[in-house]
Amino acid sequence: MRNGLLKRALGAFGLSAISLFSAYGQYKAINVDAPFPMNSIKEFVYPQKDFPITEYGAAKGGVTDNTEAIAKAIDACNKAGGGRVVVPEGEWLTGPIHFRSNVNLYLTENAILRFTGNPSDYLPAVMTSWEGMECYNYSPLVYAFECENIAITGKGMLSPEMDTWKSWFARPEAHMEALKQLYTMASTDVPVEERQMAVGKNHLRPHLIQFNRCKNVLLDGFKIRESPFWTIHMYMCDGGIARNLDVKAHGHNNDGIDLEMTRNFLIEDCTFDQGDDAVVIKAGRNRDAWRLNMPTENIVIRHCNILEGHTLLGIGSEISGGIRNVYMHDCEVPQSVRRLFFVKTNHRRGAFVENIYMENIKTGHVQRVLEIDTDVLYQWKDLVPTYEERITRIDGIYLKNVLCNSADAVYELKGDAKLPIRNVFIEDVHVGKVNDFIKKISHAEHVQERNVTTGNSLVRNGIPWFDDRGNIVNAHGACIVEDGGRYYLFGEWKSDESNAFPGFSCYSSDDLVNWKFENVVLKVQPDGILGPDRVGERVKVMKCPKTGEYVMLMHADDMGYKDPYIGVATCKTIDGDYELQGPLLYQGKPVKRWDMGTFQDTDGKGYLLIHHGPIYRLSDDYRSVEAEVAYVEGAGESPAMFRKNGVYYMLYSNLTSWEKNDNFYFTAPKIEGPWMKQGLFCPAGKLTYNSQSTFVFPLKRGNDTIPMFMGDRWSYPHQASAATYVWMPMQVDGTKLSIPEYWQCWDIHTLQSVDILQGKEEIAFKDMMPSTGWRRKDGRWTSNTKGSVLSVAFKGTAVAVVGESDPHSGYAKVSILDTKKDTVYSSLVDFYSKYPEKAIRIITPEMPEADYTLLIEVTGIKPVWTDKTKAIYGSDNTFVTIDNIYRFR
Repeated sequence: MRNGLLKRALGAFGLSAISLFSAYGQYKAINVDAPFPMNSIKEFVYPQKDFPITEYGAAKGGVTDNTEAIAKAIDACNKAGGGRVVVPEGEWLTGPIHFRSNVNLYLTENAILRFTGNPSDYLPAVMTSWEGMECYNYSPLVYAFECENIAITGKGMLSPEMDTWKSWFARPEAHMEALKQLYTMASTDVPVEERQMAVGKNHLRPHLIQFNRCKNVLLDGFKIRESPFWTIHMYMCDGGIARNLDVKAHGHNNDGIDLEMTRNFLIEDCTFDQGDDAVVIKAGRNRDAWRLNMPTENIVIRHCNILEGHTLLGIGSEISGGIRNVYMHDCEVPQSVRRLFFVKTNHRRGAFVENIYMENIKTGHVQRVLEIDTDVLYQWKDLVPTYEERITRIDGIYLKNVLCNSADAVYELKGDAKLPIRNVFIEDVHVGKVNDFIKKISHAEHVQERNVTTGNSLVRNGIPWFDDRGNIVNAHGACIVEDGGRYYLFGEWKSDESNAFPGFSCYSSDDLVNWKFENVVLKVQPDGILGPDRVGERVKVMKCPKTGEYVMLMHADDMGYKDPYIGVATCKTIDGDYELQGPLLYQGKPVKRWDMGTFQDTDGKGYLLIHHGPIYRLSDDYRSVEAEVAYVEGAGESPAMFRKNGVYYMLYSNLTSWEKNDNFYFTAPKIEGPWMKQGLFCPAGKLTYNSQSTFVFPLKRGNDTIPMFMGDRWSYPHQASAATYVWMPMQVDGTKLSIPEYWQCWDIHTLQSVDILQGKEEIAFKDMMPSTGWRRKDGRWTSNTKGSVLSVAFKGTAVAVVGESDPHSGYAKVSILDTKKDTVYSSLVDFYSKYPEKAIRIITPEMPEADYTLLIEVTGIKPVWTDKTKAIYGSDNTFVTIDNIYRFR
């Protein structure tokens, strides 16, 4: 997709993402951001005069018909130059309400306008429309025709009696015959006044609200509960606002709000709970719309939610006047809808759909994120013939920044061979799980995708990660390189048996969460600095802008950490194999240092960061050191650097071997310094959330770049099986850097914490079968008896084990057996930490849903080690403590 398309458009045409008001005369001007030119919307300032309906004979209680009293109040308000017609709290029975200009129908909080359910109350028939065809039909329950400056406001409610209208939902044969009759009249240009539909058993249900050919409309703050037909219908209106509405209607055709041949309209901060679509943009049907020749245009919908319904944003299928310049943004579907964005038309409609934008949307499950269908006829396909064929031109559909938990499909484009869909741009769309297919395209030209991803989107901290083969991701002391639209993770390929170097691993991903194993890109060498019985750590890779080579730097050492080197390897391709060039040289001599990191600045310069403070600038080819440019006084080990807003940040760890500690950071205005120590970036005592810094990755989100902390939870000696990772977005404010709280699971797209166990079934303690050695204590199972097993039978796709880590705990072996007692999964899990922490310890890989047995075995092994200073670290026992077990289905 065109990079920055919406940003550039908004910069050109919008004043602000927040409405700005400037009063002139008796109106307020509301300027709305949109990616197209759009005039300000006028909001009428009503005179401060009230006309309570009780002063015109209205009586509450839901028995007295107040139709006439409300009409008198509206007439008086209009003749006085405008004001509020006030409906006090209580229930007020009424028939149709017909507006006049300059009237604000104000519904006091706890006021209910209860509309009668007798169809004859809504006669005589008025000039209206039915599914895009003009006719005379039952009056809408709230109706305005050729009015200006009209409003419904307040916190009260509109609620019709539904018994009769519900019986009409069934659409009996007489109703279908009436539709055929109306369609035929509209298709043969029968005058509208001759299309009398409120007769016999036609059962053409009225709208709840229809404002017909009106200007400067305001709907603000009230509730709607149920509707005979379309709920809110703006027909051929110019200028309007619908805000803060709470709409719930679950009958047949109960769209939330329909804008038809309407322009300059804002919908914001509304909640829809519908039996049909939430927001629908229409433009009339066939010959009526061609005659009226009024496109729907300049529409903005923002900050709205749909709790239930068919579609969040529907375009069509009544489309014959043309639709252009529609912008929906920052809306949410907490649960599910059929389609998020649906453009529908057919070969009878003609006209055009162009410049339709949707961005910044969050949703649960959908059948389709985006669907365009040019052959949607519903019941009309066989009900009536095609009088005239006209193909709709569809050009310019923009979908950006959508987060969807799951979908049957991401998008489906079904164009017309005679006039294909053109210019569809889909960018930054992520769908967690796709049940059917990602995309289907027929008769569409210039469809452009950028960063459309599917699959799991959760970063799981302190929990083993699994690659595309189902193996644990083994990439410690890691870094990430973005290259060619993919992310490459390089790290130490650890072993459970020895700390000796077996190689550096490489994984790739298109979303930073789901990793594909590429290769061990640099293996143990026959001899030299990375030969047998030596150590290779802290691997970092950068692409050299001068040579185009990928340059790998690492710490190489002997097993006792007494012969350190910084090594350099190169490759023409990012995914290896890398060729070891030997030690990195500075002034002709090897750089003999331990912990190290790298940093690549925006000017392409590469830097080597060394424990205890030195910062080296690399040569132009990154193969040697050019100069020492700074020294950070008071530095530690495991250095990691990033830059944001012109400030350089350097992270360090204290020296405690594999044990975790409170990492700290420095800042400087330039790499050369001066470097100022700022303190901790995680809460004191949390030991950097039980991890050690390895790298900071610049995570691009919209127009911003978020520094992502990458930390390792070393697990000595079982680094390959039990060591895990901690990745967290960092907050930056000037020189203040923080990760204020720990998220065990968070979404890589929204950068928000996620409770991955929400909705998962907890397995009861009574269903857990302990062997000798396990005991119940404080509502949990615990054991330090080597070989003791806690077993659980379950049916599902995976399990999550929640337990406490503390200074007295060791390793557990977690296995999954199938019904044949064959092992389908097994790994070690580390329950040790320096401070007590209850958390998820493992979520097993996803398996086909079936019957399984979970085994948790105490290994009797404790993480404990002595470093080169002879200090002893690690656990003092081998306890394994289980709090909860959850199954996934």
